[in-house]
Amino acid sequence: MHRGGDLARAMVSVIEKHAARTRLGGVMLAIEMREEVFRYLVEHPDGATADEIARALRRSAFTIRPRVSELFHSSKIIDSGTRRRNASGRNAIVWRVVEP
Repeated sequence: MHRGGDLARAMVSVIEKHAARTRLGGVMLAIEMREEVFRYLVEHPDGATADEIARALRRSAFTIRPRVSELFHSSKIIDSGTRRRNASGRNAIVWRVVEP
């Protein structure tokens, strides 16, 4: 039985290491996506909605919207005051980069 306990502990260790790498990979992807969204808005000074950015970057809006929110909360982008209809027909905020 002692060996079974060692095997179980080893398996838990492998699973924990894999989970940590997976979380780190997700964090790195979020950082890369946030930078990509910011670059897109820098290149499009008239601004864009989250859905427009997602379409242009060929990503899911569910991937892009949180990155837009992060950029807004870090004061890197602002609500331009303009609204455009998104795919669902709702008025969406047109975001733009904060001018230096």
